[in-house]
Amino acid sequence: MFFKPNIKEWGFSTKEEEEGEERGETSLESKDINANDSSMDGTLIAVEDGSFSTIHDNAIKDHQNERGNHPIEEEFFKPLDDAPSVKFALPMESIYSSAILVPFGASTEEYRSFGRGFVAMLVVFPHWVLVFFNMFAQGTFIFYISDKLLSSSSTGSGVCPSPFLLQISGLLVFGGVVYSDLLETLQMAMFIFLFPVATEHQPLSLKTKRQKDGNGVNTTENVSIVSGMRRWYKFVVYLLLLVPKLVIAGALLYFGSLFIMRSETNEDLILNTLSVTFIIEIDEILFRATSPSLIKCTLQQLPRLPHANTPLTNMLGGIQLLFGPYINVGVLAAYAILFQKYLCISS
Repeated sequence: MFFKPNIKEWGFSTKEEEEGEERGETSLESKDINANDSSMDGTLIAVEDGSFSTIHDNAIKDHQNERGNHPIEEEFFKPLDDAPSVKFALPMESIYSSAILVPFGASTEEYRSFGRGFVAMLVVFPHWVLVFFNMFAQGTFIFYISDKLLSSSSTGSGVCPSPFLLQISGLLVFGGVVYSDLLETLQMAMFIFLFPVATEHQPLSLKTKRQKDGNGVNTTENVSIVSGMRRWYKFVVYLLLLVPKLVIAGALLYFGSLFIMRSETNEDLILNTLSVTFIIEIDEILFRATSPSLIKCTLQQLPRLPHANTPLTNMLGGIQLLFGPYINVGVLAAYAILFQKYLCISS
């Protein structure tokens, strides 16, 4: 990821090739790799610097289509017709996702090399620093809110003066944001759990598998992960990233809800709702502001990892599709009503 493979781009370089292009002929050649070698179609190949590249079996056809020698065929499909299945993915806009992914941009040999290892650490280091800065910032805000609530309770001002409907609206908005963050943490945990296991460090490698019909037209395209993650690294991710992320969300849910309900005026309730909502989204703000475009694009290319195809997972997928929205709304409504009823002192 960090070091570009030493593979030249396809193109016309000689006078004969340029004349052939004018006659409608195309030529795909490379000094480093023979594109006509069918043994490399759709497979991962290693190059001198230890990184990987993928040669797709239709590279020549795509090039010819761009030159206008063959018509580009279109096909339509209905993604909602697929059977429901349980799949998990890394969030595409989270500093936690980039911190998990970025160490896999270099191989073991590159980390051990003085020059390239130094460059690789320069890339990895700021992502983990930003994760811990995010935790520190969120923890600081939560400590301030809890201290303010404790001081107001000691003075006997822990009432909820705002109207009931306004309190419920604020709790639903804030609870929805925190609830989505909790589901995001679950997605990350399951993605790490389902990620292939490796006995040694491997750079991130993806493989594209394309299926064709009888006419040679691509019908489906599947992207899979062919590299693995060591068990101790999974444990580090759980311990240093996901557990603190879960604790912060739970603490903010409790103190943030009290902070909303005990706002002194209606205007303060609206502003406090926006304030605590902002706290839970700091990691996404840091990601959008600091992460390189390469990391963002790589996160978008990562496939969703399916759980084992069993009757139980198929049933859970069907329940999620049919009743997921109702369950989520019910959870949020129960949270808002219970918090307002038992944690709020009526004025």
